[in-house]
Amino acid sequence: MENRKQYIERQLIANVIKDKCAHNDDILFEESWCTQERCIRFTLPIFRALFPPKQNGGDWDSGDFVMFEVNNKDTFEIICMFSSKSFPKEYASDRDILLKEFDISGGNVLWQSRCCFVAPNMIFDFFEDFLRNVLPQLQRKILGAFISPIQEEVLKEGTGKPITSIRYERNRKARELCLSYHGKTCKRCGLNFEETHGEEYANLIEVHHIIPISEIGTSYIVDPIKDLIPLCPNCHAIVHCDMKSDKYG
Repeated sequence: MENRKQYIERQLIANVIKDKCAHNDDILFEESWCTQERCIRFTLPIFRALFPPKQNGGDWDSGDFVMFEVNNKDTFEIICMFSSKSFPKEYASDRDILLKEFDISGGNVLWQSRCCFVAPNMIFDFFEDFLRNVLPQLQRKILGAFISPIQEEVLKEGTGKPITSIRYERNRKARELCLSYHGKTCKRCGLNFEETHGEEYANLIEVHHIIPISEIGTSYIVDPIKDLIPLCPNCHAIVHCDMKSDKYG
């Protein structure tokens, strides 16, 4: 049985980790997902887009099917795992893609790391490094499993000179993930084709690159949640006209 000092330290660690999670814009966190001071849970927007939560779905109250668990017990470790409870068949192919990308043959653990320190300040440094350095690398790896730049040579009109173009707008998965997370309502005017004109017109919504294609390098992997937003064709055209006129620059 742990002594009072150990219990207080574990509570301190849990409170600090929860605070770091609550103030990190790159993750989704609710204190109600946690198990007191012993297990802190959060997920990522990209996981929500790939595997949309369902009521009474997954192993967690949030309905998510992928979750990070920070185990704050005898040892401090961070685990990213799939739900083992009735994982939906429609998500199975994307789950298998991630397992292959992370070189995992089976099981429900996608990634894990254990802190070899016990002092609270060293545990805080370990978690801060995870948020600042490890988590962005994990997200790039996840995105890279589904989305990659498509390079093509096109002729620039009037010169006949070939130039290299990088395009994401035709990447089906990037569009799919953007709309899965943001929905199909225009972020500029609020138009929803399905609500206004019927289900058969729902896919007329377009996706817009917040970062102009011309500024994207060959090594850049688009983030469909941060870099893309849904716009109706009219607003999409207006935004591009405004960008060309440097109205937003």
